[in-house]
Amino acid sequence: QSIARYYEQELNLPKNSLFVSNPKSVGGSGDVVILRTNIPGETPKEILAVKITPQEKLGSCDFACKEIRALNELKLKDVNVPEVIDAAYVPYIGNSEGAIMVVTEIAPGTNARNLIQEASYLSGKERNLALKDLEKEIGAIGEELGKIHARGLSHGDFNIGNIHVTKEGTATVFDAGTLKKLDDPCRDFIKFSRSLIDISKKSRFSGGEIKILTDAFTNSYSHQSKLNLNC
Repeated sequence: QSIARYYEQELNLPKNSLFVSNPKSVGGSGDVVILRTNIPGETPKEILAVKITPQEKLGSCDFACKEIRALNELKLKDVNVPEVIDAAYVPYIGNSEGAIMVVTEIAPGTNARNLIQEASYLSGKERNLALKDLEKEIGAIGEELGKIHARGLSHGDFNIGNIHVTKEGTATVFDAGTLKKLDDPCRDFIKFSRSLIDISKKSRFSGGEIKILTDAFTNSYSHQSKLNLNC
């Protein structure tokens, strides 16, 4: 049976009230699909994220276990991560002979990359207000990376596509299967900074606007981690 039908039963929802949307590749570790509600009279709502790792990729069982352990470890250390809801082996899915699913809650907010792209279409007062929001949101990302490093850990794949942010100034970190003991804090710091600068340039932000965002990230990171990096 499909993922949507399975979680309708698990969550006690009416038949055909869930559908899969926003499938996206996450590189070598598999694909992520989002489950949304489709209930008459109600506004559609994203409720679960399902990461599917085919058996032949990365030894998917081992990778899924690492992902779950990492998310739980970060949560215990007060880093904002999505709650793990479920994990399961699926004998056959799509073109894969077996896959592991790791299911998490949908974190509040929006992918940080999307917010930058949306702001690029604005001008004048609207753009200035959006930039102020982005400054707070990017600062929240620096705070979360600072927490991870202050606890002696390295995320391993800390880039702008792996984080949700809210306008209230909170950030939630995803894709933690590469978590490990911290050896070089510059690795995470540079990876995120480059991804931030890259998407900002592609979105035609000015040099001054990009500096506002990179400074927000750096200052929040340094305050939280207590590290003065020389990367």
